Amino acid sequence: MTEADIQVLIQNHLISFNRTVIFAEGKASLVEPFREDTDLVVSGLDSGTWSLWKERLQKTYENDSVIQIMDSQRRMMPVRLEAVGKEISVPRLLVIRPDQMKNKPSGRYSLEPLEEVMNTLLGEGGCPWDKAQTHKSLRTYFIQEVYEVIDAIDEGNPEHLQEELGDCLYQIIFHSALAEREGLFTLQDVVQGVVRKMKSRHPGIFRDNVGQVSDGAAKDKLSWEDRKNEAKNRKHLLDGVPKCLPSLLLACIIQKKVSSTEVRTTRNVHEISVDIQRSLTSCFKKVGDKCKDGTDNELGRLLFVFAAAVLDAGKDPELLLHEYCMEYIRMFTAWETEIQAKYSGAKLSGSQIRNLWAVHCRKKNATESEETPNGCEPRFI
Repeated sequence: MTEADIQVLIQNHLISFNRTVIFAEGKASLVEPFREDTDLVVSGLDSGTWSLWKERLQKTYENDSVIQIMDSQRRMMPVRLEAVGKEISVPRLLVIRPDQMKNKPSGRYSLEPLEEVMNTLLGEGGCPWDKAQTHKSLRTYFIQEVYEVIDAIDEGNPEHLQEELGDCLYQIIFHSALAEREGLFTLQDVVQGVVRKMKSRHPGIFRDNVGQVSDGAAKDKLSWEDRKNEAKNRKHLLDGVPKCLPSLLLACIIQKKVSSTEVRTTRNVHEISVDIQRSLTSCFKKVGDKCKDGTDNELGRLLFVFAAAVLDAGKDPELLLHEYCMEYIRMFTAWETEIQAKYSGAKLSGSQIRNLWAVHCRKKNATESEETPNGCEPRFI
């Protein structure tokens, strides 16, 4: 693109100081999503890249949308998309102003750019690492991306959350692309499947075109779990619980599912306290007697009961434990920093470190005991 090209764009009011403009070369920005607040000027087109741009535009916008092209004589011409594939030769420049285009129903939030990236990576001349992956080899990466989403949520950082959600979405695209190559299913199957599922789980909300309740709506009185088990033809309530979940989360999900059947109703504080005390007594008696038989099971039951008690209080055990772990990390790190500053250069033995930690805990507990309201026990770390 030359200075003369830019002057023509300015003279034709196709560049505005009030709007962002991206200048791209050939294939550059071809897979980037169009943004309504950003204009795009593409130069360096040949027959191949021009064909790709035409395909992308026609997939995204309605046929009566208008683009601007500059011919070899630097003349600007408005062209409707429906005419682009007929008599228009390769232009010198292509100008796209998304705010003046008409999106197709799914064009604005299309996944096609991401699919194109994936297909390029998995295609001929693509990335060797990507092409070597399988559903199983990607398992760890998917888990990692999900946890990074959780971190972004905890941070309260929307920009970080947007980025991590994109990484999770990419994993979904990746698995779908692998499945399509294996002839199993496509990304469209994934989308249609989840749409059907959500509509079937909310039969009282999604109705047919004439305003009548859909067939599934007659089952409105069924719980979410009932509809889920019926749809998946499950014989037992806990059949669909993922066994690889973190144990505390697994305990919470089990108890919530069982509670949905009213097998276990909400108990009062006294009943919860008695249950926990009974479990504690049983566990510590076995530990004290050095009895190995059943001790592990008793300890597991104790943790399960604690999780139930927290759920009965209307709290999320997984979230509360995570928040306390974060508090503990901050507290322990602050103590380490204090010790390192106080004993700089000194090599402390294990017993000295234990003693310093014990002193810190006693001071902290004493402080918390003074600040704790009557009738409440102080925390011990």
